[in-house]
Amino acid sequence: MISEGSFRQDLYYRLKVVDLHLPPLRERKTDIPELVGFFIRQYKVKLGVNVDDITPRAMQALMAYDWPGNIRELSHAIERAMLFCEGRAIDLPDLPADISRLNN
Repeated sequence: MISEGSFRQDLYYRLKVVDLHLPPLRERKTDIPELVGFFIRQYKVKLGVNVDDITPRAMQALMAYDWPGNIRELSHAIERAMLFCEGRAIDLPDLPADISRLNN
């Protein structure tokens, strides 16, 4: 970006204080339950819904998915599921089709 002139070199070096390598979510599947819990708590307040849990089969589907969109995709999937959820726990039908169809 700097060599193409689309990003100022001085700004780049001001922002580049620490290099941080974070593996993609597909390589950190054990983080998914913790992240799901965080997103459920966050969206429960933001959306004003009574969803506060996720079923084991829905969690299994989340764990089986490869997450090409990383944490942002997971966040959006949980937000969507909470909007469609009719009970207190996110279930497989509440998840986006590309995630839920892996377990059908």
